[in-house]
Amino acid sequence: MGSPTTTTVRVSQACATHNADGRMEIFAVTQDGTMVHRWQAAPDGKFDGWKSLGGTVSQPFVVRNPDGRIELFAIGAGGDRAVWHRRQVAPNAEFGDWESLGGTVSQPFAIHNQDGRIELFAIGAGGDRAVWHKWQKAPSGQFDDWHSLEGTVTQPFAVRNTDGRIILFAVGAGGDRALWHRSQVTPNGPFGDWQSLNGTISQPCAIQNLDGRIEVFAIGEGGDHAVWHRWQTSPSGPFDSGWHSLDENVSQPFVIHNQDGRIELFAIDTEGHLKHRGQIAPNAQFGEWRSLGFNVRQPFALRQQNGAIMVFAISNDDNTLWCRAQEGPNAKDYDGWEQVGDDM
Repeated sequence: MGSPTTTTVRVSQACATHNADGRMEIFAVTQDGTMVHRWQAAPDGKFDGWKSLGGTVSQPFVVRNPDGRIELFAIGAGGDRAVWHRRQVAPNAEFGDWESLGGTVSQPFAIHNQDGRIELFAIGAGGDRAVWHKWQKAPSGQFDDWHSLEGTVTQPFAVRNTDGRIILFAVGAGGDRALWHRSQVTPNGPFGDWQSLNGTISQPCAIQNLDGRIEVFAIGEGGDHAVWHRWQTSPSGPFDSGWHSLDENVSQPFVIHNQDGRIELFAIDTEGHLKHRGQIAPNAQFGEWRSLGFNVRQPFALRQQNGAIMVFAISNDDNTLWCRAQEGPNAKDYDGWEQVGDDM
């Protein structure tokens, strides 16, 4: 699985997921474009040292196959711009070699179909700006060719409806800046037409409420820079709530569930501090913003095996990865920041 690094690892991008046995595994791109990773020795335990996965890549993300193996994706750096991937040879095990999935793309991500097949999406590079997608031919299997979903968009992401259909979102490119979406017409099937949810936004993300209704969050553009949100009025239904402000001048929002099903919203304020606010009850309104301090960027989070959220971010001071965890499942307070270094 590679040799442990012996110097401080400075990273530009990072992501994480759980192994089949519950251990967190972190992936990061170093400043020279090399992919590295590290994992917990046991669920909720300490992390082993960084080890190299090679490559010269950017924009990494990970998804678990239905058979439990982690699938790692990234964009080829330099002139390549194809999506590359490598997967564990068995659940909880080492990774096979890098393989190209082709394309000339940016902003890739992936989500599972209802039947377990991974579906990969990305924005066409160059003058195209359409969403392109490809999917596994069978769960945990090989991928089909790239196909266009058209549009002139950016910042794509997707969530599954409770009925199993993927709903794809993106921000209109150029002068539009509205949030657009299109959904599979049936689970595992083709997509319907693009429809606008209006707004003038950026950096959108979404998550299901405990009752199954999808809630979308985004940063207001045009001087506001607050978090705005809107939600489905019924599971798998329309987004008839309209946009509502959650205040605060922030960026880089993301969301995760607490163990009890309440949504926890995170974002970076104008001083680089990580802030969060959670629903006061499942499916309900949000409490007040609380600061987690520090000077960071590109935050993301996972829930530990014990149910507590662990949040990660890259330090703006030295480009190393740091983390802090809830004091317990569903807690308002977090332990202090710790560097994800070789001595953890």
